[in-house]
Amino acid sequence: MRYMMVSWACGILFWILDGVINWNPFARKLFQIYKSEIKVAFSLPKSFFIYLLYGFVMTSIFLVLYKALPGKTGLMKGLSFAMIAWFFRGFMGVMSQWMLLAVPLKTLSYMAITGLVEALILGILLGLTLKG
Repeated sequence: MRYMMVSWACGILFWILDGVINWNPFARKLFQIYKSEIKVAFSLPKSFFIYLLYGFVMTSIFLVLYKALPGKTGLMKGLSFAMIAWFFRGFMGVMSQWMLLAVPLKTLSYMAITGLVEALILGILLGLTLKG
């Protein structure tokens, strides 16, 4: 039961955080570089479903890795998991864009920093609510 509740919470929180990070006026200005690539029609129900799925996947992976994660407390394990998730999702994505695309450093920095904050928030949620 706890797994289900935390998975839902993680997915919903992830959805909200991504919305705040990507749709605020500052971000919209930074992301003008992607203007020609962004979909005109955005499906709120589809995005919600996808982020719920992300929540269940992240919760599952956290539980599978729990004993192997660095740290003695759940919080430290959650923060360790967050850093791993951010490295593979956020940092590597930003570095790929930096190498391949003409994206301003300000935009890439925003993406890296907000991605790290988002990952840490989700890691804290997982670390404080689940034990492997």
